[in-house]
Amino acid sequence: MRSIVLKAQGLKKYYTSGENVTKALDGIDLDIYYGEFAAIVGTSGSGKSTLLHMLGGLDTPTAGTVRVGDKELSRMDDEALAVFRRRSIGFVFQQYNLVQTLNVRENIVLPILLDGGTIDEDYCREIVTLLKIEEKLEQFPNQLSGGQQQRVAIARALAGKPSILLADEPTGNLDSRTSQDVIAFLKASNQRFQQTMVMITHNPEIAQMADRIIRIEDGRIKTSVPGYAEDEHVKMSDPKTADQESPADMQTRSAAAGRTETSRTETSRTEASRGKSASGHPMEGGAEQCSR
Repeated sequence: MRSIVLKAQGLKKYYTSGENVTKALDGIDLDIYYGEFAAIVGTSGSGKSTLLHMLGGLDTPTAGTVRVGDKELSRMDDEALAVFRRRSIGFVFQQYNLVQTLNVRENIVLPILLDGGTIDEDYCREIVTLLKIEEKLEQFPNQLSGGQQQRVAIARALAGKPSILLADEPTGNLDSRTSQDVIAFLKASNQRFQQTMVMITHNPEIAQMADRIIRIEDGRIKTSVPGYAEDEHVKMSDPKTADQESPADMQTRSAAAGRTETSRTETSRTEASRGKSASGHPMEGGAEQCSR
């Protein structure tokens, strides 16, 4: 039995200009399941990025609701929503949004430290090993390739153990070979950590690597190929544990399946450049845990 991590009901987003009304979203009903890797596809202007922003609480709908676990986003005030995003939703954008004055290790743990949280040393190490950036932790973003920077952004999004990871065109600035590599790493993370993911893409080959492909047109879901039986009974919850397989086994399975904050750092970059968390904790100690 699969549990629903994210649920959108009757989601609408209208923009008005004089007498003209643009219906960016026009009644979206969508369930995202625990451990699912879903891809949302559509042409430019179809509403897919608007939908992702609504699902992540980055924008407010004209009508309808979004629930992440047992939390309805529209019922939160701005401060509570900002905290909830930092702790429960990971974001990966087309622009990597790395802090240029921080090295890779510091970028990865920055959202956790800004939130005054505790770094899971073993989990952090496992992430950087899986994403093959363990040798890059002391380097700065301008010393990395585009694909490497995007992997750092993925690691940063995963490090806080979010309920769901949202990726908006994560390969938009990458060449085809690097794009395939980045999506393979996303898929690997999904399988290794049972990390729920929703990805926006315009690339049909990239979308084929997801468990489910949701096509949106004119602000409405046109088609959805589910990863799970439509008549399967599900419940709302936010489980945190799952059986895990070894990275080697997972990557092999991912290759075989090859068909198929930065909102989280909303505290200012000024604080980041000072090397302190929002609670005043120095970054160096926490960052060191990520590599040793």
